[in-house]
This record gives sequence, C-alpha cells and structure tokens, in this order.
Amino acid sequence: MRTESIIRTLEGLFININLCTEEDFKRVDTLVINRTDFDGSILDADFKDLLQFKNLFYLTIDGFMIDNELIELLASIPSLKRLTLINCDVIEIIDSSFAKLNINDLTLINVDFNLALLKNSYREIRLEAVPFKYFEGYCDRLNVSQCFIDDVDNLLKINFDELSISNELYLQNQLKFDDSKKKINVMEENGQFILKKVGFDG
Repeated sequence: MRTESIIRTLEGLFININLCTEEDFKRVDTLVINRTDFDGSILDADFKDLLQFKNLFYLTIDGFMIDNELIELLASIPSLKRLTLINCDVIEIIDSSFAKLNINDLTLINVDFNLALLKNSYREIRLEAVPFKYFEGYCDRLNVSQCFIDDVDNLLKINFDELSISNELYLQNQLKFDDSKKKINVMEENGQFILKKVGFDG
C-alpha cells in the first residue's frame, strides 16, 4: 500500500494500517485520493492499490493526471458506481476506454474534459467549471447549474430527463427553456432550488 491518501483514509478507520485484513478492505466503499496533503505537500499515489478494495463504490480523485491506464484500471473495479474528478488534468489521447467505466454517477469539477466521451447511460452527471460540449450519452439528471453554457440549443439536444441550470442562464434563455417538454430545475448560485419550469407536465 503506497498511496498516502489511501493510507490516511484507512488510518481514520482502523487503528493500525499494518493490521488491516482482507475483510477490512472489503468494508471500505468510499475513498478520496488527494494530490496534496493539508500542509500542501505532494502525496505519493499508486492507483493499483485501489484493486485491493473489492467493494469500492464511490471514488473521488483530486489533482491527478487522468490517462488511459488509470481509466482502464478503474474500469476493472466492478463495484465502482460513483466517480468524482476534481482539479484533474486529462490527457487528450483518452479514447473510448472511458466508455468501459460502469459508473452511474459522474461529477466533474474544474476538469478540462472532452464531454464527447460520454456515450453511456448515467443516472446523474454534474458539471462545474467544465468546457461544455454536446455529448451523445443519456442521463436521468444533468446538473450544469455551476457550469458556463454558451450553447443552449445543444444543451437541450442532450438526452436527459431532468436538467438543473442556473437562474442566470434561465433568465437569458427563458423562451427556449419554457418550450422544452422536459423537467428543468432553476437554481441559485448557492445551489438552492428556485423553481421548476412551468412547461413540465410531470
């Protein structure tokens, strides 16, 4: 076990990391892997350590480089269903391997991510400070309330059931959103719910 972020997480759960058993690792379903420690020092990371967590359900990666090798590794963890990437650099050559990820929920925060890679079905996608681009994948809930959107027409072409947008975006494009037949939630900057679009019949 060489990933210092993981070690710190486990030390919060177990008294002695060296005494952890296979059953202990199976009980861990949530991990956060940070690139930096609280004091700003760089933490060591070997993502192969994740393979020890047979029931890992929710993973957050903050500040690391995302490449095909890492995506392939994450795709080999069948229990992984929720993935959050924060402040990560994404190698441009990432390809269709992203579609191998069997995740339900995806959150991208301050990540220069090519959304065209999203071709699967998702329960929820949340984007914040991510370059917006149309994608072919389906999602039950798409939250772009904290994302700059300069192409509302392509946003509304995405295959979603429910959309959360900022109040500012709604006011600037109210007619387009009111003409939509889908459920649209309008949110304040602080994330508080304001209203549902009037045209929703549900």
